[in-house]
Parts: sequence; structure tokens; C-alpha cells
Amino acid sequence: MWLGYMLVFLNNYPVLSLFCVIMQSLMIITMIGLVEPMVLRSENRMLLFNEIFTLIFADFLFSLTEYNSDLDARDLVGKSLIVIFLFNLGVNIFLTIS
Repeated sequence: MWLGYMLVFLNNYPVLSLFCVIMQSLMIITMIGLVEPMVLRSENRMLLFNEIFTLIFADFLFSLTEYNSDLDARDLVGKSLIVIFLFNLGVNIFLTIS
């Protein structure tokens, strides 16, 4: 529900929207660490791993907003984001198969 409000009301404010995504991710990481919502410990670790990567993605997205005017730096950050995404995807596929 929180994400829906951000998408509707913070459409013109990408930095504020990213800040809200980061705060939401930190709350979820805390919840997973304290409550352990899944039955298996490995599932809780996978949830925590994915949420940490969500936090990393949101941090990288700050560099892609209009506040960074250096196009070469934005290009490098975008390529780095793709590499991190592919790493995350590979780890998730490996853990799901095994």
C-alpha cells in the first residue's frame, strides 16, 4: 500500500520517492531480522538477501536522477546496476534450483 501511495503522489519527486523506498526497505530488513516470517531459516536468509539488494538498487538509482548531471557517470552507474542485477538474478536462480 505504501508503494502505491509513493507511485501516485510522489511521481514528480524522484529523490523523495527513492528516499521512501529506502526507508521501506530498511523497515522490511528490520522486520525480517527480528520476526523471521518464514518457516525455514534458508528462506529468511533469501528474503534478507533480496531486500538488501533492493536497498543497494535504490542507492544506485539516486545517481540516475536529475541531480547528477554528468552523463558519463550516469552511464557507468547504469552499467554497474545491470551487473549487480544480473548477479542477484544468478544467485536467486542458483538458490531456487539447488
